[in-house]
Amino acid sequence: MEDKKKKKKKKKKKSFSFHDFIRSEKTLLGIFCSLLLVVVILFVLVFQKEKELEEHPIANMVIPIYKDSSDYHFSISAKALSEKKQYVFKITNYKDKDVNSEDVHYRITVENDTNSLIRLVKDDTEDNLMTDERRTVIDGGVLTKSSEEEDVYQVTMISHGELDDNQFIRVEVSNENEEQS
Repeated sequence: MEDKKKKKKKKKKKSFSFHDFIRSEKTLLGIFCSLLLVVVILFVLVFQKEKELEEHPIANMVIPIYKDSSDYHFSISAKALSEKKQYVFKITNYKDKDVNSEDVHYRITVENDTNSLIRLVKDDTEDNLMTDERRTVIDGGVLTKSSEEEDVYQVTMISHGELDDNQFIRVEVSNENEEQS
C-alpha cells in the first residue's frame, strides 16, 4: 500500500518545464516591466535628441575657414527657401580635426536679387543682420585658434512674390586676410 501512495505522490508532482516558466505570472510581469522600462528610456533619449537639435540645428552647409585665405560662394534657391522656410549654414575654424593655426576674421556678403524679403540671424539671436534687402555685408567676427568654434547662421524668407527656379540668393563667405594681402 505504501508503494501505491508513493507512486501517486510521484504522479501528482509535476516536473517544471520551460513552457510553464514562460507562462507563469511572475515571468510575464517581469517581461512587461522590462519592456516598459525600455520604452521609458527610449522616450527620454528621443526627447534629449530633439532638444539637442533645437539647440544645434543640422546645417544645410558647413563652411570651414581654416586657411590663411579662403573664399566660398554658394547660392540658395529662393523658391526652395520659400517652401522650406529655413536654410542653415555653419562657419567653422576647423575641418575634420585640423583647427586653424591663426585667428580667423571673416565677413559674409549676401546678395538678394529677388523681390523677396529675407532674414539672416546669427546663432540664437533675434537680430536681423540684413540691413539692405538687396546687398548686405556682415562682419562675421573672429573664430579663435585655441579650439574648435562655429558660428551658425539661419536664413529665412519673410515674404515673397512670384518666384521661379532661376532666382537665387547668393552668399559669399571670405576671410578678411585675403583682402589685406
